[in-house]
Amino acid sequence: NMAEFRAFLSKSGISDVVCPRTYPEASGKRILTMDRLYGKPLVDLDSVRSYTSNPEATLITALNTWTASVVGCNSFHADVHA
Repeated sequence: NMAEFRAFLSKSGISDVVCPRTYPEASGKRILTMDRLYGKPLVDLDSVRSYTSNPEATLITALNTWTASVVGCNSFHADVHA
């Protein structure tokens, strides 16, 4: 699903959103090895301001990307949380 989502981002021209890379050679049936991403809860605007000058635009980009993935991907992340 992550490779599909990465392809969706590329095809859609969405460059402000990242998807962790997976490492199949270090993964197995019950283990998924992927990049670790550090971030801030999007609902905490003060924290988001620590890495972007426009937290509102960041939130809009996240929501628009999620909405587009519901329509444009075979699967989507249904457990949206901060």
